[in-house]
Amino acid sequence: PALAAGLLACGHSVTSRPPYDDPARIPLPEDLGVFPSLGSVNVTWFAEPEIFAIIDGWNVYRATGEAPADADYQRLNPELFIEKEFVDPTVEDGVRYWYRVTSVTPARVESLPTRAVTVVVDFTPPPPPENVRAQAGESGGFPFVRITWNPVSDPELRHYNLVRNPPDPLLPVVTGLLDPEYIDTRVERGTRYVYRVSAVDDNLNESAPVFGG
Repeated sequence: PALAAGLLACGHSVTSRPPYDDPARIPLPEDLGVFPSLGSVNVTWFAEPEIFAIIDGWNVYRATGEAPADADYQRLNPELFIEKEFVDPTVEDGVRYWYRVTSVTPARVESLPTRAVTVVVDFTPPPPPENVRAQAGESGGFPFVRITWNPVSDPELRHYNLVRNPPDPLLPVVTGLLDPEYIDTRVERGTRYVYRVSAVDDNLNESAPVFGG
């Protein structure tokens, strides 16, 4: 009792520990985000470089379902992860995934997890454009080709891509087209051009191409 009283009088506790031995005080990454892309799910976050003065890296955990419990989360990385973007290729179409991240100190003390972020994987492409047409014209003495197609009816449609054959060496693929038409001014008289149009959705799924020319 006398020893304990003396320690308390000096402003210490017999049960005190270094701050980063406490999982609740280990710093976490911020702005955790998640999005599917090209057959995978990308998990991203932000952390200042100075965090590595305190931690050695991160663990990434994943669960599935509508409301997973803590015991449902499984670690995805076999070794500590030190980048700020984790790519998870082991996902299936139509499944809801939940992700969260922990920090790990050099003493291998693991923090509490971040808040979970969730995403439903969608690898189903939008329907392809229909009725692709190419019509030659001239303006101010210069030839052009106007390519049109029927708008794609898909609430997740992001844009259209267009490819020409023979290709344009300076613009081999026209991406990000929001309207169902394109005017190609990089053409020459006497050359036959074939155009290929596809639709891309918010998850970067691309439809089968449709040809016109």
